[in-house]
Amino acid sequence: MKARVAEDSDYDAVRELLEGLHRHHQRLRPDIFSPVPPLVARDDYRTLLTSSTARVFVAMGRGGAVSGVVVARIQDAGESSVFLRERMVVVRELMVSPVERGQGLGTALMDAVEEWMRSVGVSRLELNVWDANPGALAFYQARGMRPSYHRLSQRLETTGNQVE
Repeated sequence: MKARVAEDSDYDAVRELLEGLHRHHQRLRPDIFSPVPPLVARDDYRTLLTSSTARVFVAMGRGGAVSGVVVARIQDAGESSVFLRERMVVVRELMVSPVERGQGLGTALMDAVEEWMRSVGVSRLELNVWDANPGALAFYQARGMRPSYHRLSQRLETTGNQVE
């Protein structure tokens, strides 16, 4: 299974996969994700395709259709003086069609990201995974990724008016 750089003609399939990813996150965390998926505008997609600091890769499923997508971006590690000044690649989204999972598409997509990283001289890879998504956690950990920090949250009861 191999992944390739996405093309403009992949837009509809990529949009559908990213909307499916949003729906998946909304099921996992309905307390924070809107029930309506955000629109993936074609112009924004085209900007990603032509960016020197981002890559969109797709993988084909058994029927030959685009069934997996990953969006990765190069960014600086941080502006604070406490962080090392280095570039890293951040995987913003990765989605494989549920009917195609377990066929190696996710692996092919991550392999493509890592190959791109090597070609641009970036060695640090980061991504976020929700604790409520044990399948994704297991996938990334099997690739050698380890937690680097924990982000905790809490909802408080409020009184009074909300600040706009």
